[in-house]
Amino acid sequence: MKIQGLFKKEWVYIYSRRMTYQKARLYNFAFFKGVFGYHLNFELYRFKNGDMFNYHEKSEERAFSEYLLKKVLNRSFAVRNFNNLEKKINRLFNEYFSFIKSLPKNPSKLTNKEICRILEKYYKKENKLSETFWILFGSVEVVLIKAVQELLLSEKISQKESERIIAELSEPMKITPIDAEKISLLQVALKNGLDRQRLLLRHVQKFACIPMYDVDHSPYTAEYFQENLNKIAGRSKEEIKKEIDDVNNKYSLRSKRALKIINQFKKNQHLFYLLKFFSAYSYLKDCKPFARDTGNFNIRRIFQEVSTRLGLTLTETLFLNEKEIPGLLNKGLKISKDTIQSRINNSAYFYRRGEVQIITAGETLQKVDEILAKKEDVREIKGLGVSSGLAIGKVFIILSNNDFSKFEDGGILVTSATRPDFVPVMKKAKAIVADEGGILSHAAIVSRELKKPCIVGTGDGTHALKDGDLVEVDADKGIIKILKRK
Repeated sequence: MKIQGLFKKEWVYIYSRRMTYQKARLYNFAFFKGVFGYHLNFELYRFKNGDMFNYHEKSEERAFSEYLLKKVLNRSFAVRNFNNLEKKINRLFNEYFSFIKSLPKNPSKLTNKEICRILEKYYKKENKLSETFWILFGSVEVVLIKAVQELLLSEKISQKESERIIAELSEPMKITPIDAEKISLLQVALKNGLDRQRLLLRHVQKFACIPMYDVDHSPYTAEYFQENLNKIAGRSKEEIKKEIDDVNNKYSLRSKRALKIINQFKKNQHLFYLLKFFSAYSYLKDCKPFARDTGNFNIRRIFQEVSTRLGLTLTETLFLNEKEIPGLLNKGLKISKDTIQSRINNSAYFYRRGEVQIITAGETLQKVDEILAKKEDVREIKGLGVSSGLAIGKVFIILSNNDFSKFEDGGILVTSATRPDFVPVMKKAKAIVADEGGILSHAAIVSRELKKPCIVGTGDGTHALKDGDLVEVDADKGIIKILKRK
């Protein structure tokens, strides 16, 4: 495969994560398979010391937004595709949960061929979820909001009223996994003795996966949940029950308000079905990481067994692709540790029309970085203010839970996107800034709950800002001003 095409393209930064080739494989499949008939032909993943920076070809990314907006604004398309989309997505999640929880608990007893067959089934199940993962990605969210706004205005709804409706429907209407974990632990605290220990064990088994964005990320431990339980245990049962009721009532009230709003537009099927899906979107977006993290938690033991047999670390194994693992286990394929380490520390994963090329040559990577580099000195960054307020503080770039330890109380959290395991850091932050997302994003929803200033959709805040920069976050205007460079 020729890589000249890489240098002829104009690339736009999309997101960054700490992740491996195995996770890139899933997302890459999703983008190639496509959503609502559109797929990407080019994608670039740049890996540096385990961190990944993703880029799309600029014209394709712009064309996708234009294509999807046109589709969503088409009445017959919207009625056909959004009517039962929430049910379809939930069904796929449930099918995936059933499969992933059925994986062998003791893979050491399996043959190499049996392990490879399990991985093959796992890839097929993940691939089936891939389109859903893209539907719940930020670029679709932005288009969905634009379409809803346009259709509301066509119904003679004022700009101010349409913004209120969108804000009302942006909050999750069903209990999200993160609040389900909160309620579950509160219910554990209501029990005593053996009942408490039994329920705590069940709680750990269900929610330990929360910080596992990738298979080699560490799950929450029993000690972590016990520590959180200890903080609750000193409270009265009446206080605990009230908190559970408060969470349940919050969702009940939101759901009733949403139903009242949506039912106003029953005569306009186009808008009605779009609003129904829109009201479910933020809940589904929180279910997506829980499905992904549950999968990572349960497949982990299979990959750990593969690592043991190959004499590799878990992370090294995850930087092999889906064809290399069977080749190493069954066909005598050889890959040196140095080769794998070069993938982790300094590589590019270039996708071009169904083919993937791994680039590790230093001169080629230097050329890649030159075409990706931003040369201007940015002094101000714009985004979408989704939780009002003003804050001044020091920047901390947090790409994954590996970076949590460097964050200081009162700092400005700058990230590509927040996830459920980011919540403890978000609570310490004066303000939150995210490259991705809109009013339905995890960062937006949690920031509103915490009453913290938050700006999302900056595009490249993690690139333009550096650790230690002093910034002013004005979430009312959607502007981050750089007051002083480190």
